Amino acid sequence: LEAFQGTQYLMEVMDVNSLDEMNEFIRLHKLKPLPPQLTLENWLPADQRNPSQTQAEGVLPVDYGISTFMICIDHVIVQLQNAGREVPQQLESWQLHAAFTRHAVELYKTGELEIISDQVATILSSIELSIPLVANIYRWIGLEYLEEA
Repeated sequence: LEAFQGTQYLMEVMDVNSLDEMNEFIRLHKLKPLPPQLTLENWLPADQRNPSQTQAEGVLPVDYGISTFMICIDHVIVQLQNAGREVPQQLESWQLHAAFTRHAVELYKTGELEIISDQVATILSSIELSIPLVANIYRWIGLEYLEEA
């Protein structure tokens, strides 16, 4: 896995074939879903933050593979919700973490997220939605993925 970090082949090398296997992989990496008390308000651009305009610090575990998986989960959840479909429990448990990851990547790419580590900056700058992984997530939940036009 280390040799394939940051490449498009990482998910293939992992040989994950179900949401249960992915959840086990994430669990073994000691990553837990974020508590529901956290909100995305603290990740908004400064002019849209809480009324007192105080800076809030957040910690987001950053790993290329896990972060890519999280933004793909977020993508699938948003698509399911937009289609009025139920979000499977296994995805729902990662919904908040997935949304935080996507938002952190978006804020980094627009220059609105201050990063103090070159390693974290490198990871955030390289995270992209993986259509093959999105298709796998759909397959894992028993739905067919129809790529958007």
